[in-house]
Amino acid sequence: MIDYFIENLTGIKNSQVKKAPKLDEALIHMVMDAKHAGSKERAYEWAAHHNLFMSAENIGGNLLEEYIYSKIKPYGWIWCRGKILTAIDFCNDECTAMFQVKNKTNTENSSGKGFRESCGAKAWNRMKAERRNGKIETYWPKLIEIVREGSTVDKPVPNDLVTEADYLDFVSNTVRNNPYLISEREGDL
Repeated sequence: MIDYFIENLTGIKNSQVKKAPKLDEALIHMVMDAKHAGSKERAYEWAAHHNLFMSAENIGGNLLEEYIYSKIKPYGWIWCRGKILTAIDFCNDECTAMFQVKNKTNTENSSGKGFRESCGAKAWNRMKAERRNGKIETYWPKLIEIVREGSTVDKPVPNDLVTEADYLDFVSNTVRNNPYLISEREGDL
């Protein structure tokens, strides 16, 4: 499914030729001099690592939604990909329950929140933005409650329908099966 998203909704092909980095030379010099990178090549290497994580962050939200959909579809939920409903990521097949997915508690913008609240949609965050004692706090049980409340099928929603460990396995398997999903080159995604 992620291949469908990449190729059809974003227009990006997995076979896309890698592009040369388009970094501002002044930034390379700032990093090189401030952090004693030792060489321009080292500063470019750091930039490539940064771009790799930015690429992963950009695709991360789509993977989170894809994982959730793979789990909640049997309970009467629809993935509202793209621009089907503004600020809504999932609705049940009767359009009586909707929710928006965000990776962290600090990532919803005010216009999205206003629209979501005006149509009575809930918000769900995968994790709290701040760590507690160095650990990530996740909210998967709250998502299970939302799915239960909006389910349109006569089938119980299990308590372990979605979990952090299962999600991390899903992400790892998806990336292993599609090595072009993220890139260290600026502008590839």
